Amino acid sequence: MSNIRDRILNDEFSDFHIHSVFSDGCATIEEIVQYAGKLWMKEIAITDHDDVAVEYLEKKCHIKPAWGARYALRHRENVHNDVIVHFWVEWDVLNENWECCFTCQWGELDDQFIILSVHKNNYDSDLSSVTKGFLNAIEQFHDKIDCIWHPYDVNQLGEFIDIRALVDIANSYDIPLEFNRWTFNKWRAIEDKLLYMLKNAKKIYVNSDAHNLASIKSLRKSCYDFIESL
Repeated sequence: MSNIRDRILNDEFSDFHIHSVFSDGCATIEEIVQYAGKLWMKEIAITDHDDVAVEYLEKKCHIKPAWGARYALRHRENVHNDVIVHFWVEWDVLNENWECCFTCQWGELDDQFIILSVHKNNYDSDLSSVTKGFLNAIEQFHDKIDCIWHPYDVNQLGEFIDIRALVDIANSYDIPLEFNRWTFNKWRAIEDKLLYMLKNAKKIYVNSDAHNLASIKSLRKSCYDFIESL
């Protein structure tokens, strides 16, 4: 698997999956941007959850996202450092058809980047149908999807995902898959599925999926170390 590095689209100083207080993260956007500058990062994306996931967080987990400054994001500028900052979204597959949640805290931003994901608490069909849900969503929206989130996560239906089918369709539409520090460091990775993805995906993002500043600090070193060990 020595060529995995050649298929990774971002380096240690670019992270395109970070959560803020706009969904289930604990740091504000300004705190994230300032800390990224201290780490000499070049580019980051605040990639918070869509409205379905946020509604679940409010009702079931009593997590109330910071909605107050939503309207101001269009005109936000990074006044702290030279880090390039994007505002993107993590889209949920909602059922075995092609339905996804299309709305998010950011509204309609021009450069919206979409990470396609699934969360068991927001998936309305039988859990065993999640591969069908993913494949149908990708067929319908492949021109909008920029990345497919960590499909090997035992906590988020990874045991039901046909990793071969998912990698095949992602490759056919030239969509990268994600190797994710948050799930990897929490021992949530189904190893054979992770290894298959790393070996066979044409394109890969290595992202933190950080929900706090401490998760950004290492610059995903554990993920890169794992890749080097293969």
